[in-house]
Amino acid sequence: MVEAAGYTPDRSITLVTDCQIAKKSSFDFTDDDLQTAVQAILDALG
Repeated sequence: MVEAAGYTPDRSITLVTDCQIAKKSSFDFTDDDLQTAVQAILDALG
């Protein structure tokens, strides 16, 4: 999606590996999971 907007990312984040968030249904993620993912994104952006 971001590539379609003209942005080419130079990093990637995986929930399982980088955030230690277990695979689950998209409806089963918790607020804590979301906050962990958001923080990982912010950290990657510097």
